[in-house]
Amino acid sequence: MRIRLIAAGLALAGIAAATAAAAGPEKTAFGIAQSGDLRVVSSAIMLPRAADLRGGWLNEAIACTETRTLRVTAEIFWSRGSSTRHVTRTRTVTVDNCAEGGPNVGFTLDAKANGLGCPNGRWKPGDYSFHTKTVELASGLKATAVLILTRTARC
Repeated sequence: MRIRLIAAGLALAGIAAATAAAAGPEKTAFGIAQSGDLRVVSSAIMLPRAADLRGGWLNEAIACTETRTLRVTAEIFWSRGSSTRHVTRTRTVTVDNCAEGGPNVGFTLDAKANGLGCPNGRWKPGDYSFHTKTVELASGLKATAVLILTRTARC
């Protein structure tokens, strides 16, 4: 079981490295909650033109074919001076145990499509807060990832 967790961690690191190589620098935050053998995970990743906000679960004591229902809520808060914007998405999905690449349920939110992008698609200047909250509905176990940063580059 521990080997599977290490393999999942290595797979996640490989995905992050491949994404960074393809898309440029990224900022990342993870949150993990654990109760007994159950782990719930949230991630928030800011890519050059999008945010990847996802959740997942893992329990090494049961089979990979087992499922649980997760509710993943993704939020982006943006402000610059007196201007603000708030984007929220929620999804409830039944998910298999043993996600091989880490958190895999949620959203990839494009900056420009959500009113937060420059004409070239990159994030516009301002203060950003990316939140991902993942709740395993049967137990109520919740993991939250929060990434806060300021983008200063001009459009």
